[in-house]
Amino acid sequence: MTPAIFGIAGPRLSAEERAFFKDCDPVGYILFARNCVDRDQMRALTDELKAIHGREQTFISIDQEGGRVARMKPPEWNRYPAGQAFAELYQIAPASAIEAVRLNAEAIARELSEVGVTVDFHAPQAHARPWPRHRGQPQGNAGGPCERSGA
Repeated sequence: MTPAIFGIAGPRLSAEERAFFKDCDPVGYILFARNCVDRDQMRALTDELKAIHGREQTFISIDQEGGRVARMKPPEWNRYPAGQAFAELYQIAPASAIEAVRLNAEAIARELSEVGVTVDFHAPQAHARPWPRHRGQPQGNAGGPCERSGA
């Protein structure tokens, strides 16, 4: 197994990608918006990635946080709030904010599971606080460091 995680060029594997992935046997994959058309297409893609290696428990990841960090977008998938919404709720009703974060993460996990994604780079509280100045960026939370970089 190669200690690497690879992206995929489009919504379906090319013959070249399939052969490359079979030969190098990576640890896993990361999906981006270009890989997410609809539920049937994504399920077929993740099933094919698992079949290449004969491993049901293949590492197939995505960054589906909510707010602007959403690879799976409406109208096909639900829109989820950015972490800042939970931070603002926490200032008013901490217990409600904690429950809202839990329910939000659970809803995202259900959608990902339905299409065969096994790992989400979603940290529910990571963006729920002001971030320090970073690489010349202004103080404050613009949705988190990933969003400021355009990821």
